[in-house]
Amino acid sequence: MYSLASRERVSSTASIFHLKPKGDLQGLERYTDAWKRGIWNVHFIQPQLQIVRAYTPLPPVGVDNNEGERELRFLIRNDPHGEVSSYLHRLPIGAEIELRGPNIEYKLTPDVRQIVFLAGGTGIAPALQAAYALFEGNKGTGEEQANKNKKIHILWANRLREDCMGGVSDAPPAEAVPPKPTWSGFFTKPKVKPPPAVSQEQGLMVKELEALKKKYPGQVTVEYFVNAEDTWIDEDAVFRALSRFDDKDFFTGFATSPEQRQILISGPPGFIAYLAGPKEWRNGREEQGTVSRIIAHAISQNPHNVKVWKI
Repeated sequence: MYSLASRERVSSTASIFHLKPKGDLQGLERYTDAWKRGIWNVHFIQPQLQIVRAYTPLPPVGVDNNEGERELRFLIRNDPHGEVSSYLHRLPIGAEIELRGPNIEYKLTPDVRQIVFLAGGTGIAPALQAAYALFEGNKGTGEEQANKNKKIHILWANRLREDCMGGVSDAPPAEAVPPKPTWSGFFTKPKVKPPPAVSQEQGLMVKELEALKKKYPGQVTVEYFVNAEDTWIDEDAVFRALSRFDDKDFFTGFATSPEQRQILISGPPGFIAYLAGPKEWRNGREEQGTVSRIIAHAISQNPHNVKVWKI
């Protein structure tokens, strides 16, 4: 059992929940291995209706003073039609919350070197988990030197600027983007994007991303997209993101495992389906389904030996 220690407002619709185990910290030990393995969630129990919902913890912060290891944090949007999220946002500080887990959603293997992560809304939490596992997962194994060759590029889409206030996209790589086929623009007209709004104040999640970039300079890059500003993760954005992959071995003809370069997608079902096609239900189980639409088309134009996974 956990208690709600505090709740930080991220925007008008989302907050970060800070949960601490009741009693000693032994309840947190079960999550130690999960942090290193990849992307995972825990189940929240709505006791009145006995409804279960999965939420993805945010990685620890303040680990130097062990504060980040004494709690679990969750970015949760208040959906007025969601029985669990609305229940959680009504809870007073100190309320008891029952959690079950951890549940591993996706394991990052030691082979992973480069990730392009497309996140929609609260899907930024799995993206931060992936970054944590990528850079922190092999600490203590004697392979920390390999971390210097690892990179993650995050494309984060939100409906409103308030969710990513103060976020400024990193510039594209200095290397020229591979030319697209001449026929690719026949049926599309390039959009003129308005300049992003610049705010001196940074939102909580933007601060976490900036701290991550500062901790791993040159290895973490972020792009922000806001629907209300008519900026979208479209085919051109994905195409540019793929150009961030290091292709030295690709062009020299050496075969590489698709595990080394990965495209991960997390967000609402509509967001995932828009980018890579929907997940599919087969024999009572949710499966990945065919990779299609924007992701498939972008890969066909900028070929890479990559693994695509829908979280």
